[in-house]
Amino acid sequence: MKKLKLIFFLVAVLVAELVKADLLTDASDAYDKGEYIKAAVLFESLAEKGNVKAQAMLGIMYREGHGVQKNIPEAIRWLSLAAEQGVISAWSELGVIFINNHSFQNYERAKELFLLAAEHVEPKAMFALGILYYKGLGVPIDFIRAYMWFNFLMEYSSMPDRPGLLVQDAFNEARRMLNTLSKVMSHDQINEAQALSMRCVDNRFKNC
Repeated sequence: MKKLKLIFFLVAVLVAELVKADLLTDASDAYDKGEYIKAAVLFESLAEKGNVKAQAMLGIMYREGHGVQKNIPEAIRWLSLAAEQGVISAWSELGVIFINNHSFQNYERAKELFLLAAEHVEPKAMFALGILYYKGLGVPIDFIRAYMWFNFLMEYSSMPDRPGLLVQDAFNEARRMLNTLSKVMSHDQINEAQALSMRCVDNRFKNC
């Protein structure tokens, strides 16, 4: 009897997980189609049950005002919850808030979040770090480090085992930024950026 109860319990858990997976797919499909209100309802239902991917997406929707009223504190709450549970992209999405939202602008915090994500080879974080150094947002303008981060994106875009969370727009923009930088940097500076890239990889993207 105990074994039978255990089997029923495991089946119930499996069914519940399959239902969650279907709802997450439905929510993601609705979001991609621009059906934001439907997506928000589905993501919120899943997020409240602890689904970390839904929590991250709900945070983005509150940040952008997609399907819900724009609410930055709510965006930070949901994205922080997802980030704390290991959703790497949530760190990057949080960083975007601390760069773009004037009421919460904090370049130093944004840099910290982008560096955390970049250690896991998160494309948006790498691109954002390049922009911080290129424009001198919270850090001194540093074309060498900017070139380094943009170059990482181009290197990883061509790898067959590159991370799944790829953002094609980030790669395209990184290519454009490298072209821009190559016109104002010397060969020695570019060589220094490439050497710095190698050291950064050797250190697994820590202290870059």
